[in-house]
Amino acid sequence: MERIRCIVVDDEPLARLGMAKLIAEEPVLDLIASFSSAVEVMDWLKDNPIDLIFLDIEMPDLSGVALVEKLPEEVKVVFTTAYSEYAALSYDLDAVDYLLKPISRERLKQTIEKLRRYFPSPSETTPTLMIRAGRKNQLIAIPDIVYIEGLKDYVKIFCTDNRYTTRLTIKNALSSLPASRFLRIHKSFIINRDYLVAFDGMSVELSTGPNSQPITLPVGLAFRDALKSLQP
Repeated sequence: MERIRCIVVDDEPLARLGMAKLIAEEPVLDLIASFSSAVEVMDWLKDNPIDLIFLDIEMPDLSGVALVEKLPEEVKVVFTTAYSEYAALSYDLDAVDYLLKPISRERLKQTIEKLRRYFPSPSETTPTLMIRAGRKNQLIAIPDIVYIEGLKDYVKIFCTDNRYTTRLTIKNALSSLPASRFLRIHKSFIINRDYLVAFDGMSVELSTGPNSQPITLPVGLAFRDALKSLQP
């Protein structure tokens, strides 16, 4: 992944400073500027192209939500806020991620993994999984896998634009996928954490985009601790 040109927009000086320090520790992020007001950003962007904004939601003059609605489509947004109730709104606005303050180094690294979907390096090849579906060998792009459902000796693989059934155990399916991206949440379900938008001890919610129907899957008792590790 090439370096991502980014800015921080937050009306709190300490929040801007803390975010700048975290970004400085990540080689893939290139912090161009910081702003205390969303109004300032609108004029600045006319002459300064960027890739990404780390954006606070509640600000005077112009809110982060109002700013997003005025941004060029190619500029991606990661919301940063102290208020958890804005999580659903951030996904409605197609934000890359939603960071709850105080933001940890580990949580920012999870965001960077999500950014790989939006800013792949020209030299990077998309990882794939080869399966036998029907009478054909089928090559599936691993980032497109949303979740997998196990059915005894078969699994159903649900992708962003298709679904496949193949003869494979859920245990073997999990071992074929990158552990950094996929998580088993139930004896019958594996999820791609890139599509995870909400969870509690009983269920998870997945989404493939602002216009898609949310997907709710159960969480098995034996797998709840694994989900806890995702909490900010």
